[in-house]
Amino acid sequence: MENKQDKSTILVNLSIEEKEKFFDSFDTVQTDCDGVLWTLHGVIIDVQFALRALRNSGKRVLFVSNNSVRTMKDYRAKLEGLAGHAVTDDDITYPVKTICWFLRENKFDALCYLIGSANIKDCLRHAGF
Repeated sequence: MENKQDKSTILVNLSIEEKEKFFDSFDTVQTDCDGVLWTLHGVIIDVQFALRALRNSGKRVLFVSNNSVRTMKDYRAKLEGLAGHAVTDDDITYPVKTICWFLRENKFDALCYLIGSANIKDCLRHAGF
């Protein structure tokens, strides 16, 4: 069996030129929220500086969560505070948003039995389901 070497790179070990080349190679960053930007105990130290540096470098930052307890309004408020700029609904993906998209795409019009949080119920109703 062939032994494949790890192709990962530690960014802090790169030269300035290599770092610039790396950052010029993409336009968009997707980041998880829970456990990456914040934990139950608070915001990850200095994460706001990283988000602002990405934005100031011309990168679009998209936020992804697997938590539907928060509302879209809650996510926007928290993320705008961290990012230091307006965050739109298009910048955020979380389960209930994806569920609504899926139901619309599949023209779902039947009765739906939900086992989930009040926020999921409210979002589904607001979306017309």
